Amino acid sequence: MDTVPETFVDAFGEISLKHGMIRIELVSLSGSEPRVTQRLITSLQAFSQMLQTQNGMREQLEKAGMMR
Repeated sequence: MDTVPETFVDAFGEISLKHGMIRIELVSLSGSEPRVTQRLITSLQAFSQMLQTQNGMREQLEKAGMMR
């Protein structure tokens, strides 16, 4: 099985729309100051799909009593 790289994210920073693409800062909180470690750049279509998928996961977690 191929290994897929994984990235741990403490928080999201600025989310902006530039040149027709969504840019999401991935932030580490491990130092004395938050710092951007990576940036996710995606199309508007992929961003919309990501929001729908996240909302579905949130609903599942709420039903399981893991979130309010």
